[in-house]
Parts: sequence; C-alpha cells; structure tokens
Amino acid sequence: MNKKELRKEFKNIRDNIKKRDLLSHQIGENLFESDLYKNARSIFTFISFRSEVETFEIIKRALEDKKIVTVPKVQGKDMKVIKIYSLDNLKRSPLGILEPENDDEFYNVDITLTPGLAFSKDGYRLGYGGGYYDRFFAKYRTKKVGLAFYDQLTDKIPKEEFDQKLDYLVTEKGIIEY
Repeated sequence: MNKKELRKEFKNIRDNIKKRDLLSHQIGENLFESDLYKNARSIFTFISFRSEVETFEIIKRALEDKKIVTVPKVQGKDMKVIKIYSLDNLKRSPLGILEPENDDEFYNVDITLTPGLAFSKDGYRLGYGGGYYDRFFAKYRTKKVGLAFYDQLTDKIPKEEFDQKLDYLVTEKGIIEY
C-alpha cells in the first residue's frame, strides 16, 4: 500500500475510534507519569484538530506545571514554533486550525509532541503529507514523541529519505521507546 492509500485507511480508522476523550485522557496520563515529561522544561505540541489525540488537557497541565509551552503556527511551507501563555490567545487559521495570535518564537524545545495518521512499530509516522514535522525534526534537536491511539499502530509505513524516525510513541496502552 502506498502512502496515499495508507493515509485514507488510517484517517478512517482514527475517525471511527470510540471513547476518544477517555483514550486521549489516558494518553495524557501516560505522558505525565513519564520521565520524558517530568524532565522536560519546554514542550512543543500540536493543537488537536478533528479526530487527533486531544491535546488541550496536555497544554493546560504543562502550563500549570510551569513548563514553556509552544505550538505550531504555519506560514507557507514553514512551521514556526510559538510560545503560548494560555489557551485564551489562540485563534482559528484559514484552515480552521487553532493557532497562537502572538509571534513569540521559541525553538529550544526539549520534547515535541507530534500528530499523525499512522505510526509504525519501527518508529516512523505517517503524517498528512506536508512534511512540516519532518523538516522541523531535521533542523532542530528535540525528543520526537508521537501521540496516537493504539489502533493507529501498524507494522510498516513506506519510508522516504526525508522521513524522520520518532524517539517515542505514547498511546493509551503505554509508551514505546524506539
């Protein structure tokens, strides 16, 4: 199966996951209990959209824990890393995705939480095809952490030379280290 076919299949799988809120909460708890989270001073996380793992609870908790929290702001082919101080300073982009209103860039992030449609057992992710996270991972040193429902796990994903391997995957069943 090629990447386009896999995207369609795993988008459908993710869209049909039941108890998404409960599973997202457990994914967050697994993250919070980890040394990965406890030792991080700064976190770069996506803002959940549609059927992705819910990240608002993670963002709120990280802010409460006095961590530096950053989120993506897409401008053309670039993904900027913007520091946020609360969930109140977010607005909808033309694509309907919440983004920060400010432009306080901060790139020294300890861990990056990344979304995806599918994740392979050997540490690769299948994103939406824009390459934003792969370009970011190639440029900046950070621990690469996928957030996924266990049903998004698959044996293999076709790899290309620019695809970046994750360091960890957090699911409702636990954390996989690659």
